[in-house]
Parts: sequence; C-alpha cells; structure tokens
Amino acid sequence: MSIPRPVFDRVIVKPLPMPERSKGGILIPGTVTEIMEDAIVMASASDVIKKGEIVSYPSHLGVVQWYDDEKYKLMNASEIYLVVEEAK
Repeated sequence: MSIPRPVFDRVIVKPLPMPERSKGGILIPGTVTEIMEDAIVMASASDVIKKGEIVSYPSHLGVVQWYDDEKYKLMNASEIYLVVEEAK
C-alpha cells in the first residue's frame, strides 16, 4: 500500500528516531524528547510545507496512521512549528 494523498492543508510525516544522547555524549531524558518531534514530510497538500522537508512539531499533535507496518502522522500544516531542513 502506498501513502495516500492528503487533502486541504494536511501533511503526512514519518517521525524520525530521536537521539538518546547529545553530540557531546550527554544522556537526554525521555521526557525531553517527548516535547518536540522531528519528521520527514512524505506527502503534502499544503503550499507551504513540501515533500522531503524535515520538520519539527509538538509530539502530542497529529493522528497516528500505519502504512506498510510503518508509523506515520497525519496533521495540519499549521501544527508544524519549524522547517529544519529544506527539501533537496
């Protein structure tokens, strides 16, 4: 099953794994990594957020969807706080 096409201003993102340690080797508590989540945009109906961009959003937002046994989130483009990396 392929990823469906979202409508209106919705996007489908695939959450990226959160690091357990900082680049300096400091252990990051789970409560910190639960606040914000990074993901790659897999499909977008928004004019602002593009497929392939890496974005950051509060982890409690979005609806979890499963496609081909992989976790994705469906959310409104307005729920995304930052574009971390532009699409290539």
